[in-house]
Amino acid sequence: MVHMTVKEASREAVLGEYGAWTGASMGARDQDIREYSFEKVKTGIYKVVPKTNLARGEYCFYYAGTVTGIGFAGGKIFDFGIK
Repeated sequence: MVHMTVKEASREAVLGEYGAWTGASMGARDQDIREYSFEKVKTGIYKVVPKTNLARGEYCFYYAGTVTGIGFAGGKIFDFGIK
């Protein structure tokens, strides 16, 4: 689960970084990750419980899909907000 930054008309999450001198890193930044547990209720339905209270804001679960030479391909995001 990743905490997203809210900007004027968008929400953003860093899911990989690339630097000419530092190389590439894949995945969310440590400071944005929120740990959780889950259990399967039935086919296609899961109960998800954060391990700590979530602050107000926007969050997402993401599946990166296949990693290509230039980034993610087929990534999917499920987003939600806490008010």
